[in-house]
Amino acid sequence: VISKEKMPYVVRLATLSFFFLVFILFGITIYIILWIAKNLEDSKAGWFNINRYLMINANKILYKTRIQLSVVLSVVATLLIVGFTTFSYIKNEYQKQQKESIREKIRKVQLSYQKQILTSGLRVDDKAGYEFNQFADVNAAYLNLYDINGKLLLTSLPKMYDYGILGKRMGPMAYINLSKLQRSEFLNTAEKIGDFTYAAAYAPIRNAQNQTVAYIGLPYYENEADYNEKIGLFINTLINIYALVFVLIGVLAVFLANQITSPLTFIQENIKRTKLGQKNQPIVWHRQDEIGLLIKEYNKMISALELSAIKLARSERESAWREMAKQVAHEIKNPLTPLKLGVQLLEKSWKEN
Repeated sequence: VISKEKMPYVVRLATLSFFFLVFILFGITIYIILWIAKNLEDSKAGWFNINRYLMINANKILYKTRIQLSVVLSVVATLLIVGFTTFSYIKNEYQKQQKESIREKIRKVQLSYQKQILTSGLRVDDKAGYEFNQFADVNAAYLNLYDINGKLLLTSLPKMYDYGILGKRMGPMAYINLSKLQRSEFLNTAEKIGDFTYAAAYAPIRNAQNQTVAYIGLPYYENEADYNEKIGLFINTLINIYALVFVLIGVLAVFLANQITSPLTFIQENIKRTKLGQKNQPIVWHRQDEIGLLIKEYNKMISALELSAIKLARSERESAWREMAKQVAHEIKNPLTPLKLGVQLLEKSWKEN
């Protein structure tokens, strides 16, 4: 029977979103590189000019863009913090589960082997070696058997010891904890073969008189590989989910920025139509929020502006009449005015006759 693991739809969607995010980041990176290269070619000042250009243009960033950046950066920072916390928690929990699984395994092996030697006794001949290998296969584990002095008696991996890869002595920490401290079991998660780190569990083997006659060891060589595989799968899933969330947050940031700045755009259009000397319509806003307070002050301003325009026009008319009155009064007080009027009448009569 040929079978294939069914991939959940969430994983498929997360994978697609991850590739989409990688494509976007790649495009942004290429754009930044090309922009920097262009500015370095066009400018003699080099990086100084680029920094100056960035500082000048930072003040020109729209309020809408600032909101989008703030939302995206806030969410990204939150996701990073939550992701790091989640990763640390999952990592610690998995290590605890892994240790508990190894301890449970060594307890099971310990009880099974003690039952076996109760009937057949502890032997170290060739047949005992074959039976020990069968016992290891039944328990699906690599096993080592040591005497009470920590010397290797039987193993399911003889070549590891024949080639000198491993020593034929029990680890000193395990021997001290089991022999000297009389502990029921011991787990060492940092045993090494060169640069390779693995976990190993040890437990005493007792006879019918409850006397320790040997020590059994269970090296778990898959510990590091299994741990890396599980953590790698978790990180991959986390990145995929965060990539999907990041794309959704980007769309949401654009929507929120447009919603927040639309009242400002509405006010901007009304301010453009405001002119001195004509009737300006007040802005109608039904919500009592910050924008409503701003519009209320704007409506007060255009009312005051209209009143000021009326007062200014009235003042200009009154000023013109005062100037005319001053001129008439000046002409009346002038002594030459009667003579000037007589000459004008004589000139008019001459033209008529």
